[in-house]
Amino acid sequence: MNEKITAYYDGKCNLCMAEISYYMKKDRGKKIHFVDISNNFSPEEHGLDEDVYLNLHVKLVDGQICKGVDAFIAIWKNIDGFAILAKIFDNRLVNPIAHVGYFIFARIRPYLPRKKDNLCSSGTCVYEEKVRAKQ
Repeated sequence: MNEKITAYYDGKCNLCMAEISYYMKKDRGKKIHFVDISNNFSPEEHGLDEDVYLNLHVKLVDGQICKGVDAFIAIWKNIDGFAILAKIFDNRLVNPIAHVGYFIFARIRPYLPRKKDNLCSSGTCVYEEKVRAKQ
């Protein structure tokens, strides 16, 4: 049985990658399996929907899926030293505000600078088209 949670992130988003890289370094207990969804990723094969292209997703050990702010809370609960951050954002007063902030961020994120690669020769990646189509 896999005792790790799985975090699905966009490795081509510079801001997202900076944050995920930080969590990878802090995950000394290796409690999180990180999956980059930016190339050749099939959401269906992981029990996810196309919403994974808009929001950070985490699959918990029991198979439950957390999205957006709740995904960050799940990550923070699994990295030593982040419990207080998880507690703050899981608070009934802070959580709704954080959800609104993340909703706004998720809508502008596709327009932030992205890492380039040879798979995106036309200037518009399939991934970016999927993200914009979901909005």
